[in-house]
Amino acid sequence: MNTLKKYKGIMVAIVIFLLAMGIYKMFTANTEITEGNLVAQSIGADIIELNSRIERVNLDPALFSSALYKSLVDFSAAIPLQPIGRNNPFDLVGR
Repeated sequence: MNTLKKYKGIMVAIVIFLLAMGIYKMFTANTEITEGNLVAQSIGADIIELNSRIERVNLDPALFSSALYKSLVDFSAAIPLQPIGRNNPFDLVGR
């Protein structure tokens, strides 16, 4: 009993804090969800708009038969084969 009387003030402060947190959560829960949905919808709308813009792109096949396209030069370099490392990189060294 003496312990309860000794820590009565701390226990009351904890209960008041928990009640305040519950009331705060009750009043702010709806606005957070709504804001999150609006952000998700705007991101989704951007992706849908980008997809529709990409679908509208048309390439003329005559482009690939033009002299200018055929005059392009390929400057890519071949990557030589290199030795492969260990079969199991997590195995002990020397096995």
